[in-house]
Amino acid sequence: MSVEKIEKLNIAMVGYHNTLPFLYGLEKARDHYHLILDVPSKCMDYYKNSEADVALVPVATLLELEAEDYRLITDYCIGCVGAVGTVCLYAHLPIDKLDTIWLDSDSRTSQLLTKVLCEHHWGIDVKFEEIDARTINHKDVPQNTGVLMIGDKAFGADNDYVYTYDLGVEWQSMTNLSFVFAVWIAKPHVDDEKIAELNKNLALGVDNIEIVLEHNQSLANKVNLRSYFEKYIDYTYDQDKKRAFELYTELGRKLA
Repeated sequence: MSVEKIEKLNIAMVGYHNTLPFLYGLEKARDHYHLILDVPSKCMDYYKNSEADVALVPVATLLELEAEDYRLITDYCIGCVGAVGTVCLYAHLPIDKLDTIWLDSDSRTSQLLTKVLCEHHWGIDVKFEEIDARTINHKDVPQNTGVLMIGDKAFGADNDYVYTYDLGVEWQSMTNLSFVFAVWIAKPHVDDEKIAELNKNLALGVDNIEIVLEHNQSLANKVNLRSYFEKYIDYTYDQDKKRAFELYTELGRKLA
């Protein structure tokens, strides 16, 4: 008796702590998926190069695609309602005293969000420089320079600086909206049945955070994942986040 071979869906997604609920559900159905885990800025590259049929991509990178090249899918995203905790601008001086901001090269969305906030929220004119935030020696950061850091490397970085500006908080203060950092997209050839199955598998982790915590107990002993999942990251791609996405795209397009 022959066994039908399952054609795996190639999925590119962020490999940070914030995707662990997604990863939990996808690994439960590992026979259906080939996962590519990388930093946010690389996920769109896999999609554009057709190495991925589906990808969790930074919203800023959608400006690189034509409308017919993708469709937004699933009920989920990487977002926040106020504080996000791991997308922050750190500095030794108040924001209005800075003349340079180093931008973490791992996230185009956070880079552009920083520029939007500087233009429309803080009203400051600074020089932007892209850097690899993983190589920073915090003690060597000049007094007049702010540092944007995102993802896992941001855990504990506030201990090295006097001022911390959480970009989720700053965006909400400016717009009264939540924010969405990354969304799921699919190639036009991916059928609705596969997308529905993907949505169900993502829900398995998002709806069962307690199980995800148990599954990642060794990591949870080092980082307060419970607080991160329950207080900072919001996974539902709701109407408020869709409005935030539209406004961010409108403002960001002029600064990209």
